[in-house]
Amino acid sequence: MTRTRAVVTFLAVIMGAMLPIHAALAQQSEAEGNIDWCVHDTGVVDCPVLYGGTPLAPCAAGSFIGIPNTGGRACAMDVAIAAAQNNYCATAFWIAQLCQCHNGHAQQTIQAYGQENTCNFLKGYSSYSGAALEVARALSAFLGAS
Repeated sequence: MTRTRAVVTFLAVIMGAMLPIHAALAQQSEAEGNIDWCVHDTGVVDCPVLYGGTPLAPCAAGSFIGIPNTGGRACAMDVAIAAAQNNYCATAFWIAQLCQCHNGHAQQTIQAYGQENTCNFLKGYSSYSGAALEVARALSAFLGAS
């Protein structure tokens, strides 16, 4: 009986130690899922006024000439991918959060995921257009970000 109790206690300690790790991985997966959804969503943006007055304004209109997969969020995220792959990480992070302007919980998961993780995740996407890189540079200057 003592041995059984010791094994149960040992397993409880191990499981308790794993819970924070599991929570961090779940948060990571959720944030990545929220970012990936934006990358593939060609629908109209929900907060066009937040895009207006920035170099992303044409994305809010639904398309941007020269950017593949044109359409609201996908257009903006093409710029985020270009920004990330050219180390404009603050800009990429800003766009990833902007994309989820309609979903506070999704924005929070991206914020908690952080700028570095978001930038590295976006670097994993294969390509972006030359037009997206120009918009990323212009937006970085607009935001005063690097």
